[in-house]
Amino acid sequence: MKRLLLFVPSLLLAAFAFGQKAYLEDPDNFDPTQPTKILVDIKQCDCQRLLGAPEVFLWTWEPAELPASDPNNNGSWTSSNPALAMTNEGDDVWSFTFTPTDFYGVGADAVYSTGFSFLVKAKDGSGLGGGGCDEDKTENLSIKPELPEVPVLVVAGFPSNLLPQDVFTLVYDNSQEEKVSMQNLSADEVYCYASAFVDSVEYEVTPFFQVPNNAALQMQSSGDGTFTLMFIPEQFFTNVPTGSTITSMRFVVRKKVYLGTADQVDDPLLVPVGCP
Repeated sequence: MKRLLLFVPSLLLAAFAFGQKAYLEDPDNFDPTQPTKILVDIKQCDCQRLLGAPEVFLWTWEPAELPASDPNNNGSWTSSNPALAMTNEGDDVWSFTFTPTDFYGVGADAVYSTGFSFLVKAKDGSGLGGGGCDEDKTENLSIKPELPEVPVLVVAGFPSNLLPQDVFTLVYDNSQEEKVSMQNLSADEVYCYASAFVDSVEYEVTPFFQVPNNAALQMQSSGDGTFTLMFIPEQFFTNVPTGSTITSMRFVVRKKVYLGTADQVDDPLLVPVGCP
């Protein structure tokens, strides 16, 4: 029962839902692996036969059309699957809440690349027959969620949940560096000042202006503009007193030759240790 697809963009803000045919309840926080609610305003649809209907059902085919054996399948055109009954939000607005990846059995990438294609129908969508708005359904609708913006991290550390005995990797992506004086660094000129904290007490590996004298603080080039430094905190910070527990670490990426603040990244990286 597929018809000409009408593209309806997802909204940037929920407040803009007025006047839209189909939309996500919370587009800014959409996560295809978490429960989400889609809404359809029958009043805004071109096909109006469902106005005032006592019940309506979702009929969907993207990002995947489910086989009859799947509990989330559409059912038949004359008898929709009760599991796809929509919730009446009032004023001819209907909703359906589901977890997209679980519901369709696809990955998050498929949800973002394809979006949702569906229509809303009566349990028996036949109506007057003949297709189009003579059937008891809306026209075809679509919602295309927007990919979340991922911040570009110039300096980052992994893993994020770190214990003092874990292997830690500090990464500096010089290809993403916006500070002109720090761009296009060669393989041998990137070093890192490192210190550890035990509560409020700081322990330096090497004083800032002596960093180039310590080969252990030279970051290794991967050949693509990325530099890394890998270590185990409880072994790396040798001047932390025995029996003390590191609670955080601080890093400042800098050039080997340092003449002033132009030769370091603008913001130090602070890494909590021992946090769940």
